[in-house]
Amino acid sequence: MATGTATRRHRFQPYRFAEHGLALSPARCVLDGERAIAAAPDVERHLLDLSAHRFRTARLSIDVAVSPSLLASVFPPDEAGAAPARVALVLRCPSTRVRLAQAVAEPPLTPGTYTAAVELERARLWGAVELASVLVRTSARPERGDGFAAFAGARVADSTPWEIRVDAVQAVRGLYLDIRYEDFGKAGVDQFPSPDALYQLDCDGEAPILWLNSAHERVATSLDSAASVGRVARLRDVLFERIQHAVWTRLFVAAARDAIRIGEPAFEWQEPVLRMWLPRLYPGSGDNESRLASLEHEMEEDGLAGLLGRLDGLLQEEHGTARAFDLLAEEIES
Repeated sequence: MATGTATRRHRFQPYRFAEHGLALSPARCVLDGERAIAAAPDVERHLLDLSAHRFRTARLSIDVAVSPSLLASVFPPDEAGAAPARVALVLRCPSTRVRLAQAVAEPPLTPGTYTAAVELERARLWGAVELASVLVRTSARPERGDGFAAFAGARVADSTPWEIRVDAVQAVRGLYLDIRYEDFGKAGVDQFPSPDALYQLDCDGEAPILWLNSAHERVATSLDSAASVGRVARLRDVLFERIQHAVWTRLFVAAARDAIRIGEPAFEWQEPVLRMWLPRLYPGSGDNESRLASLEHEMEEDGLAGLLGRLDGLLQEEHGTARAFDLLAEEIES
């Protein structure tokens, strides 16, 4: 009978180290400097999910608890009451390689709960952020063979890391689309060549990013609305229809171009885009390989004109374009 084994890696230090000895917890969250939200962290999974909120900045209030028993376990008796130590927060976003550290409490460190504010810039993050706290010795002591750290800079304790989720985990129809707000004019023409544009799609990389221009405040407010009836809801639906129509067109053209140019999708996100739309564009082709061949033949013979015309019609049917505009017109006329 086959058996399975699981291995967990530990980092062993040559001195006393308290793994997960610090207790870290998010206490409060304010979005864009004014919108306080009820941060409902999942304590069991150490998760704070902000993916349902659109924001440019999120200011988190973080509590870090230092217990007397922790200090006594990693510092000798003559130092444990007022330890030569610093508590710091370490923030890391694996997807964008952002890494930040900031001090929470300075020496001499006594038992208690310390609070610090951490600000997350949405434009610099994608997916999830890992947040943890560490306890670091700040001064050297003579080596005494007692098992305690003796050099300055030694990490003697840490916390269980928290996941701060800024993007939804689930994909929409097999895709991840990162949506971010930015003031195009302030960011500059190098990043946003059309500063007055409503949106910009960047799809020449590993993950498509849809930028929405926060300078258009009324539009941004409408897009954020959770209303299900009324003029704002109808306007929001029309705006989303207009944007997603253009986004799907760009995504498909980019995926089709790369698939024909190099014989396969260049990025992971392109595969589900092609598998979603090729069966509808070429219903007479029985498999993905034959559909790609039909796509290549059509583009070589007729270019994009006919293909984009059919795709436009499919998108209107899929997203209920006429229905969205009818409801808006009805709301305005009433």
